[in-house]
Amino acid sequence: MPTPPPTSFSAATETLESVLQRFRNDNLPLEDAIALFEEGVGALNVCQTTLQQARGKVEVLLTSISDSTTGKATTEPFDV
Repeated sequence: MPTPPPTSFSAATETLESVLQRFRNDNLPLEDAIALFEEGVGALNVCQTTLQQARGKVEVLLTSISDSTTGKATTEPFDV
């Protein structure tokens, strides 16, 4: 039975670290390696979604700050 994906960013990063460690240290049968890969993809999706949401929040916050010299709202790209 597949492991459900983690529900938080920190849990997802811990899962990714664990998956990488197992790939590096274990001699896994193909079926186990595929299941572990699927677990890693699920955790990666959680991380990407969380980072995209954070990026959107940062852009909204930066948009709400007015440039003191022009009075216009500004945004800045948020590169990860």
